[in-house]
Amino acid sequence: MYRDNTLRKDSYYDYPVYNKYYESNAVTAPAKPKQDRPARPLPAPKPKRRKKASAGNLVVRMFILSVLCALAYYIFPFSCHTLASTFCISKTNNVSQKESLCSNNFSPKSGVDYNAFINPTLSYSSNYTFMNERLPLEAKTGKKAKMTPIKYGENLTDLENKLNTLGKNYTSLKPSVFVWSIDNYGYASINSKETYSCASIIKLPILIQLYKSVEAEQFGINDIMTLTEYYRSSGSGNMQYSQAGNRYSLYQLATLMIQDSDNTATNMLISKVGSMNDINAALKNWGIKHTSVRTWLPDLTGNNYTTAEDLAQMLYNITDDNNSFLNVNSQSDIINIMGKVKNVSLIKSGLPEGVDFIHKTGDIGSMLGDAGVVYMPSGLRYIVVIMVQRPHNDGSARLYIQQASKIIYDYMSNRL
Repeated sequence: MYRDNTLRKDSYYDYPVYNKYYESNAVTAPAKPKQDRPARPLPAPKPKRRKKASAGNLVVRMFILSVLCALAYYIFPFSCHTLASTFCISKTNNVSQKESLCSNNFSPKSGVDYNAFINPTLSYSSNYTFMNERLPLEAKTGKKAKMTPIKYGENLTDLENKLNTLGKNYTSLKPSVFVWSIDNYGYASINSKETYSCASIIKLPILIQLYKSVEAEQFGINDIMTLTEYYRSSGSGNMQYSQAGNRYSLYQLATLMIQDSDNTATNMLISKVGSMNDINAALKNWGIKHTSVRTWLPDLTGNNYTTAEDLAQMLYNITDDNNSFLNVNSQSDIINIMGKVKNVSLIKSGLPEGVDFIHKTGDIGSMLGDAGVVYMPSGLRYIVVIMVQRPHNDGSARLYIQQASKIIYDYMSNRL
């Protein structure tokens, strides 16, 4: 049958006679074969319409493209240069820059800064900064972050001539000397702007940053730290032989760091104030431009560096009567600690008995130095910094510092 119930004339099984025969004889008619219906053709796929890009998508794509272009133009070449400079350091005067940076002739102006590749975070801002600006401490301490700069008065050329004459007797040494009167600003300078390895004198800015952090109420000077193997360090000081687990107050650590020049105590305090990154950021914010802490103590290769004038500026702000940088309590503690340094064989040896002197010494094979403030019986004061580059452990550097100290004191006592 067709779908409209009409008879299919071409099919034998659809005739009525055929059906009646099987019905009358009770014979089951054979099953009608199933008729295959013709397959319906699938509908043709409709062509997809491309969506028009919205203005927002175009902006996103343009931004991504610009970022990729910036990466290709700036970042990739810089990375390649950094890697190439690290492994292929050029030679200068037959001495590689890596060797020169690790020697006593360190200079931040000597080309590629190898240490910046090894310690890239040295140039980061401190953890007290926001958008490269140090958060002000005035809200809690009333003290500004920047140090008072040194004011230069009369150039004491007579004193410089005396020191240069002394230096002719020590041709193997290269001294850096800076003398400055706190009261009338007269000064004498010999290589005072050149960067020198500073050995343990670098502990002076660490001490200052400790007390700046106390003033900012980040911790108290009597807070406790525990000695662990992580901090244990060789070189000067007896804490390296102490038992792990011993507990020390921050004031005790500061005293050991300055008076005994203890390296273990120093490393504990560096960690406490935020590591080397924070100290370097603080130095920049103080206005100290040529001083940097680049390695943990002991610094036997002389990677930590400073200048005589930078040290003089730090010493001035420790003893500044106006208390514009440190408060009275911090000044009192620092002066008390620095007044009891056990090494008195350098500048102190050139001073008369009974003359007060607060200072910090530094001693490695390539450099011997001392920096402090002399309190004269008349009540006047002057800052003196002497650092001497020398052949390895040359004992004549000690003699030079002692004799220079005597010349400076005699000159200043007659003039002030």
